Amino acid sequence: MATFLPSGYARWVPTFTLDGSTKIFQTVFMVSNGGAAVPVTIDTNMRSYFTAAGRPFGVASMYIGYTLAKTECWMNVSDTEFYALNETPLVGTKAGSTGSPINTSTLIRKNTGVAGRRYRGRFMLPNMTVPEANISQAGIIDSTGLSTIQGQWDAAISALDAGPHDLYLGHSSSEVAPTIYAGVSCLPKVGSMPHRIR
Repeated sequence: MATFLPSGYARWVPTFTLDGSTKIFQTVFMVSNGGAAVPVTIDTNMRSYFTAAGRPFGVASMYIGYTLAKTECWMNVSDTEFYALNETPLVGTKAGSTGSPINTSTLIRKNTGVAGRRYRGRFMLPNMTVPEANISQAGIIDSTGLSTIQGQWDAAISALDAGPHDLYLGHSSSEVAPTIYAGVSCLPKVGSMPHRIR
């Protein structure tokens, strides 16, 4: 079900590849416009929050083989959408171990602090920053790996909190206003993202 994008908000979409293949993964973040006049400003800010050293999409955080291939931003201003595309790739440089495969993902819970099913959410991202050695055969990320992932996300959220934008949980109906994140929780049980080959 599509998420409604109300005026004053933007949708930021990073796209990742593994080993330059056609296997890609995207996730979607809803953010407040934060006074930005054009979507390229939001994209630039979001990239800085998530790709700085010690952040989840930083080149030194991502294992070799993973690439942040592009970022896209749709911005709603008075019910008119504007679009920005940044195809400058950021290539992971973390070496020394084997990164997790792209279909072994971290489950991340969106915490809003508001009761009710519609105010809960989660998303998945590949374990780009944690080696397979930190994930058991039962699909449990050990405390070392989980601490790494959570620390990177906490740093990104702190940067967001200090800047003009905030992350929001979007809803499918225009009757429900987006709900601001109180934070995120990285869960120990991995999710599976199967790829269908056609």
